[in-house]
Amino acid sequence: MALPGFTRLVMRAKTSNDRAVNRRVAARACTREGAATGAALWRSFAADEYNLRPRANELRAPTLIVWGRKDVGVPLWIGRATQAALPGSRLEVLDTGHMPFSSEPWAFLAVVKPFIESVAETTLTI
Repeated sequence: MALPGFTRLVMRAKTSNDRAVNRRVAARACTREGAATGAALWRSFAADEYNLRPRANELRAPTLIVWGRKDVGVPLWIGRATQAALPGSRLEVLDTGHMPFSSEPWAFLAVVKPFIESVAETTLTI
């Protein structure tokens, strides 16, 4: 099965957390259900009915995008395009690969926690 090798390549484990995520993803991909889910996910990328890009400007929820600068699977230019497509979104780039939440959990939390708190404050004051 190609997916476990592909995920190891894309995720480029940096920490023990990353390696644990890689193991879980690879184990799941080797199951019948995991392989079916992975295949359906990849097919959806090319399916017009799942293309939400034309509707991205309709999103009104506060949006934080956290991206890994060294992500080889989904490069930073896609993160920048995502931010450009989502009005009012904010892009934070961490010096990680595909898994900033795992590779740099404290840096990830340092940007996510204040964002969540600001959204919660805004919601409570409305």
